[in-house]
Amino acid sequence: MERLGTARENAFLTTCSAICTLETAATAAELLGEDREKAQGWLKTAAALRRSLPSDGGKYLPFPGCGEKSIGVFGGSYPYPVLPPSDPLQRAAVRDYLDNASTTGNMYPVGKNICPWYAAWAANALLRMGEAPEAADYLRKAAASAGAFDLLYEINEPGIFVSHPWCTEPPSNYVQGVMELLCRSEKETLLICSGLENTWKDLSFTIHAPDDLSVSAEMKNGKIVFLKISAGTCYSGETTRVRLPGQVVDLNMKANETRILIGKENSKR
Repeated sequence: MERLGTARENAFLTTCSAICTLETAATAAELLGEDREKAQGWLKTAAALRRSLPSDGGKYLPFPGCGEKSIGVFGGSYPYPVLPPSDPLQRAAVRDYLDNASTTGNMYPVGKNICPWYAAWAANALLRMGEAPEAADYLRKAAASAGAFDLLYEINEPGIFVSHPWCTEPPSNYVQGVMELLCRSEKETLLICSGLENTWKDLSFTIHAPDDLSVSAEMKNGKIVFLKISAGTCYSGETTRVRLPGQVVDLNMKANETRILIGKENSKR
């Protein structure tokens, strides 16, 4: 568990990773037509682990009986999507951590802000809970610790500077959060600027998306005025609709096809 030592029985983050691994393996077995009997056992084990996730009855805990705060309680939403966005114990655990982030959110017992790694981690979890404006706010908190060459330092606050270069996870979490604010996927649906219409009202971008799709979009005053989607050679056809602020558009495309769904092409875009 992050910052709470090792060898914790039924630690929340670790258990969520096990659930995700077992269920992913079962899905792969079904697609490949292999190990069907084993896959049933994996699913049964994953279900039992999900029922045993540690909590105090009101929120999930880092491990059974834990009285400390840990970023690990975000694990059922991000990085392991094993709990639904509406799960009340997961939402309560996230809120409990964020309410105490000024004292429990730094890498070391100094400073008054949440560190950029944890802020970016929080942003990705909040996105999956449908809280885009708050996710954007936590990405701003992460960016505030950037230093030379926009490197995300461990701590970069007035009077406190820990300049250790970081591993790739914190900046990659940050980049993922920014990208998924603009475009992310939920099963068969592509979400474009979902929840951003009252936060970042004016923007434009071109970005690669899941399922070998490429998206170009422009939003003005909180409304999408241009949307172009291109499907690559490996597009599966499983992404069948696009959710935009205030509307849903059907996506009837084939591989190697490009369609303008909203607006017109602008040579200056």
